[in-house]
Amino acid sequence: MADANLSLRMWVFGMYLMKTNLKSVSSMRLYRDLGLLRLAAWIMDRRVREVIFLEVG
Repeated sequence: MADANLSLRMWVFGMYLMKTNLKSVSSMRLYRDLGLLRLAAWIMDRRVREVIFLEVG
């Protein structure tokens, strides 16, 4: 989380979007919905997917 310099609120909302949608959420969707920079949205996407994969796997 330190690389992207995002608030905890953004991380929680991003995780909420990714966990509640039936289809996967892309980093471009996070970019548009949260108003993030593309790089920050991509970093968030990668980190949340890593955590979800560890949780399931």
